[in-house]
Amino acid sequence: VRSFTPDEETDFVNQVVAGATIEAIAAHFGRNIKQIRGKALSLLREGRIAAMPVQETSSAKTREDLLEGLDLANMAVAEIAEKTGKSERGFKFILSGLGLFAKNYVVPAKLVKLEAKAALANKLGKLTLGEGAM
Repeated sequence: VRSFTPDEETDFVNQVVAGATIEAIAAHFGRNIKQIRGKALSLLREGRIAAMPVQETSSAKTREDLLEGLDLANMAVAEIAEKTGKSERGFKFILSGLGLFAKNYVVPAKLVKLEAKAALANKLGKLTLGEGAM
């Protein structure tokens, strides 16, 4: 189902080429941002525009570093969890995933051993494939 006429598509492409923002294009056509983004993606895939139009105001959440400003080595997991708003269990999972430690928590030796084993297997796999290639 076409929601833009061929003339509107041509107008859309001209606006994108001229550097119009998503909001400006939406106002021009009387459509919402989601519809404009979808049409832009469609035209991008067809090769009719070179890049997606930019959005003036983003509604995306900014990523924040939970660990910024925290002295992990001198803080217990409970203290860190309280300051970050996470559960102790959740924060232990984060620490393990990043290979970090806290005052009363060290990444389990089993995890370190498994990661070393995986790295070695990966390295050996690459060597074997490279040497015996067809």
